[in-house]
Amino acid sequence: MVLFSSMVRKKTIWNLLQTCFVIIAGIIIVAITGCENLKGNIAGIDKFTESYKFSIFEWETENLFSTNNRPADIATVQRYFSIASEVNSAATPDPAIETGLKQIEPSVEAAITNQIQAVLIDQRIMPSNDYFNFNVPPVYFRLTRAPYILATSPRSAISLQNQVLLKNDVTEQEIDTIEKQVGGLNLSVITEELGGYGAIYPTCVADNATLEYTIETAAHEWAHQYLAFKPLGFRYILDGLGIKKDYDAVIINETVADIIGKEIASDIIEQY
Repeated sequence: MVLFSSMVRKKTIWNLLQTCFVIIAGIIIVAITGCENLKGNIAGIDKFTESYKFSIFEWETENLFSTNNRPADIATVQRYFSIASEVNSAATPDPAIETGLKQIEPSVEAAITNQIQAVLIDQRIMPSNDYFNFNVPPVYFRLTRAPYILATSPRSAISLQNQVLLKNDVTEQEIDTIEKQVGGLNLSVITEELGGYGAIYPTCVADNATLEYTIETAAHEWAHQYLAFKPLGFRYILDGLGIKKDYDAVIINETVADIIGKEIASDIIEQY
């Protein structure tokens, strides 16, 4: 009974911590979406991208308060990525197999989340479940197609002027049309599909990658959220909002997140 009570208390505290971070994330997200027009000459770009934009509001509405799932066992996780690899390489994927993967996806997410958090706790980066630390966000991500990002630069100089997130289901033909229209504004433009995106909560991680890449990306995006509570990460946020440009902070932040992601992925693959 004492053990059960302790487990319930720890679970309740951890869920409360996650809820608190969700609220904090919501405030940050509102700030980001409210300030996105601060970045560069977005008015002309909006004209051509408005109907294709990735909606942070819709993402949060659909995913923010999703319930936790029972973690899959290691064999199920490995089978998921093995089947997913075959589906991704198939010229015409079987819809029934894709549906089956979607059904076990939440339990795969939960398993990877637990593995990442176990490493973070072992390294004393994340607290164990028996006390609070509001500076350490819980790991929380979704496996899905990540959005595309459209980046622009003046033709006269190589300089990132603006970035726009596009829906993950935008077609190649639509991208080609958008790029031609935005390029007509005397801008250089490129559009790339992201492997993950961390300026939302939960973060999204591409569902068409290997197990190791998925773990690495989930940990990488978590690292950005962890750093957001530190001076380095805060400077990165200011740069992202266009309030105060700081390219050194961006480079260092990305480098730190890369190192954390690779180290955690390596530890998990070795352990499991």
